[in-house]
Amino acid sequence: ARGSGWSATANGRICSAAAALGLAFRACHRATRPRASVCAGAAKPVDAALSSTPGGGFRGSWAAVAVTVAAAAVGAGFGPRPALAAELFPLDLFNPWESFVNLNANLILGIDSGVGSAGVAILLYTVFAKVITYPIYQASLRTSALMRIISPQVKQIQKQYQEDEALRNKMVQSLYQKVGVNPIDGLLPVFAQLPVFLALFYAIKKLALQDEHFKESFLWIPSLAGPVEAGSPSLDWLLKSKSADAFEPLVGWGDAGLYLVLPVVLLATQLLLAKVTSAPKDPDVVTLSFPFIVGFSTLVSPQGLGIYWLTNSLLTAAQTGYTRSQVNEEFPEFSKTFEASADLPDEFQKGDKVLLEGRAGVVSYGPDTDSDCKVRFEDGTESGYVKAFLLRRPGMLDDSISEMAVEVEKPTAPKTRRETRLVKEREKQRRRRQRARA
Repeated sequence: ARGSGWSATANGRICSAAAALGLAFRACHRATRPRASVCAGAAKPVDAALSSTPGGGFRGSWAAVAVTVAAAAVGAGFGPRPALAAELFPLDLFNPWESFVNLNANLILGIDSGVGSAGVAILLYTVFAKVITYPIYQASLRTSALMRIISPQVKQIQKQYQEDEALRNKMVQSLYQKVGVNPIDGLLPVFAQLPVFLALFYAIKKLALQDEHFKESFLWIPSLAGPVEAGSPSLDWLLKSKSADAFEPLVGWGDAGLYLVLPVVLLATQLLLAKVTSAPKDPDVVTLSFPFIVGFSTLVSPQGLGIYWLTNSLLTAAQTGYTRSQVNEEFPEFSKTFEASADLPDEFQKGDKVLLEGRAGVVSYGPDTDSDCKVRFEDGTESGYVKAFLLRRPGMLDDSISEMAVEVEKPTAPKTRRETRLVKEREKQRRRRQRARA
């Protein structure tokens, strides 16, 4: 037995609880491929409940489902130590990280013993881990969605008030307060959930190496433990030939093609998700490179990890879409103020109000035959020759920024002499800007 003493007893309970979930799932879907190593303590209550359902299957009401799951849980928690506990990984108080990884592996083993499929066990436990970490990750997704919806306003403020740092920073902070977001708040939840998914990652890798059931086929995949040898990251299975006469991958052409399906599907899924979840104009290098990193890692790792990556990615995409829809409904005014695309050059005429690099002005020259223009700004200065496609018309975004500037610049009641001087100085600056605009 891998576990002894308290750890073996704990492993037995863990196995029973996980197997109860797996058995309940199998009962609901009437699986036809049970596994011999089902926990003895959890099997009897479920079998008894199944035998009492109409038609020999689990076709009762939701109340019957609840009774069956409850019976399985009771039998798992209070029944005798299951035989599968001898196959579990030990839990060691003096090695907390390894114990945490083993805990994840043991739970997957328990679910596997109930559903009779290692691939389904990975799918179910990935969903389970996602549900457990939902409150933590949801906070990060909400912060990301809020930052995304106000990003045009932030960029416009930085361009339009680039010469007034104090006012620019104050307006950005006011924008953050309006939607109730702090950029730093989105970092902690990501780091908090990282150990959970790393432990799950290493647990699947350990099971692929040491559990014989993970070497069975799943869907089109020849083996969840394949195609790598002994778990060492390598492309030898694809690049090396098993014959000196003619090139043929070590796993054969047929299995090689089947093993390549999951990395390709995962790469395409990640690229699609990166396009959907990133900013529309300027996706960063990390966002674009991450799908290729994930796809390559699936090539050099057990395919069970690819099942985990694919399931987790789809669940994350669904959660991200749900969070963004909530934010859009909560702040509809921001979705209406996105910056308009640039107008065509021939649409501008002399005297039109335009924006050039965030500065407001009017077209004082052009556009000529070469589409060159000049812009006279509100402070009386004039730009050099610029191409007409660099100009755009003021829109709702600019109006909302101007309204925010008025709100931010409203004087507040001073409390000290220093604050009084600062208020007077800001008022002088505001009047100078108004005279310049006039």
